[in-house]
Amino acid sequence: LLRAERIWIEYAAGNRIRSVRAVQVTTRTEPDPNARPPRAPLETSSRDLLAEFDSQTGELRRLEQWNDFRYREGSREGQALRAVLDQSSGRILLEGSARVWDQEGSVAADRLELDRSTDDLMAVGHVRSTRLPEQRRRSTALLSDQENLEAQADRLQTLERRSKFVYEGNVRIWQSGSRLQAQRVTIDRAARQLVAEGNVFTEFADTRQGRGPATFVVVQAAELSYSEQDRLAHYRGGVRLQRGDLQIEAPELRAWLKPGDADSRLERAVANGGARILHRSAGRTRQAWGEVAEYFADEERAVI
Repeated sequence: LLRAERIWIEYAAGNRIRSVRAVQVTTRTEPDPNARPPRAPLETSSRDLLAEFDSQTGELRRLEQWNDFRYREGSREGQALRAVLDQSSGRILLEGSARVWDQEGSVAADRLELDRSTDDLMAVGHVRSTRLPEQRRRSTALLSDQENLEAQADRLQTLERRSKFVYEGNVRIWQSGSRLQAQRVTIDRAARQLVAEGNVFTEFADTRQGRGPATFVVVQAAELSYSEQDRLAHYRGGVRLQRGDLQIEAPELRAWLKPGDADSRLERAVANGGARILHRSAGRTRQAWGEVAEYFADEERAVI
């Protein structure tokens, strides 16, 4: 259904519609009643519209809308300067200050491509995303569902019906007192896992109630894989962990984290493959080396 202030119709041979041009437009497209799962109607508005039809079948082939484009499909909404619907593929392209949002969060970018059949999207250029809290889940050490999760990157792709998020290029993710930087980050919401690659930098506040101001645990490495089930952060490649006056360096380090609502975040860490410990305190520097080093955070004790 097309409503507009003015409509121009161009016809092909046989009195079949070739194209429709309109201004000050609203549209409503009913979903396929046989679609599974059922879908909501697609509603759009814009100041300009151009619809192109197959001159042989009369079916809509391509729909372009620009100047203050808005759309709504169920709980998902979006906006952009320009939008193109490819009817055959079911994809919507948004360009220019593009943004989409729903009850789970929002994504903004220079260019967004939406797959209506899977609800997945591809975002390119100055990507910014926000994931809203899920109160039904318990806060965890690294991936809390009770706080906003903010992210920036050059590119974002969601997969498997938005259960997996892949950020690429100058990735920055932060949440409350924690942040993560890398060249590529994959968050698997179904498996509750995170993988970061390329110049990985993590920082989280190690709050310790009744023991003065919080310190920060900073870890740098080439790669990171995190499993929420075990609350295990596995760092690989030139690892350096800094916690207050203590520094641990090793080729590989495993850090076990406490639940997100604990007084402190780091429980213990094990460095393998040749570990070096450096401790600076009161003008004094102590160093130690060993094949394996295990650090217990609450006790501030290291076994080499």
